[in-house]
Amino acid sequence: MKKCKYCKSDIDEKAKVCPQCGKSQSNKIIKIIIIVLIVIFCIVGCVGACSKGINDAIEETTNSKDNLRLEENTVTASKDEYGISYNIEGYIKNNSDKAFNYVQITYTTYDAEGNTIGTCLDNNSGLDANGRWKFKAICTSDVDNIASYKMTDITAW
Repeated sequence: MKKCKYCKSDIDEKAKVCPQCGKSQSNKIIKIIIIVLIVIFCIVGCVGACSKGINDAIEETTNSKDNLRLEENTVTASKDEYGISYNIEGYIKNNSDKAFNYVQITYTTYDAEGNTIGTCLDNNSGLDANGRWKFKAICTSDVDNIASYKMTDITAW
């Protein structure tokens, strides 16, 4: 025998409802706490798994850059024949056994005083493992005043 949680009458050990007061003998608060804890653990697990995937993607992109090399001695720059654009051309070599789905190179251009004029870029929808890409970064901002340029980023994944 056990006592009812509410009216304190003697009831059978296995009784789920008190025959005297009719109240349930199950502890709903403990069930609710257990359910809430399970939900919290599931959420924490999902967030952890998602952030791991994001971190892996960031790491993969970072490592991808380490495998790409700008062949400095191949880079040339000139205005097009119409004077509309300034083109920076050269080659990027993939020094890895992994193909990339996307590659982009970015240059910043400067005037004679060193002021930033604009950005030039080119991208490609793929670069094979151990492949070589001939890029042509095109600039259209203030073409007549470009005095110098600098490669600022290579992005790949």
